[in-house]
Amino acid sequence: MCVSVYCAGGLWHSSLIDRNLVTAFVPFLPMERKHVKLCIEDNLRSKNRTVTEDIVNKVADLLPYYPEDAKLFAKSGCKRVSQKVDFVADKDEL
Repeated sequence: MCVSVYCAGGLWHSSLIDRNLVTAFVPFLPMERKHVKLCIEDNLRSKNRTVTEDIVNKVADLLPYYPEDAKLFAKSGCKRVSQKVDFVADKDEL
C-alpha cells in the first residue's frame, strides 16, 4: 500500500506536486465518539447553550457511526455537529 502523494493515483502528476507546492502528507484518522462529544460541547459553548451530558449524548446519538455493529468511528467527524446541536437545542426549548 502506497501512502504518499508520489504514488500512482490521487495527486500523482498534478500541478501541485509538479510545482512542489505540497510539502507534507498528513493522514486523517477517523474520529471516535468521545472526540465528537468534545466537538459537541465546544459547539454548545460557542452558541452560549448549556452543556449537559444528556444534550451531548442526544446529539451524538443522531450522528452516523461505523462499523454498524460497533459504532466506533463517526462517519462525518464533526462536520454535522452544529446542525444537530441546533436541532436538539430547538427541540428541547419547545
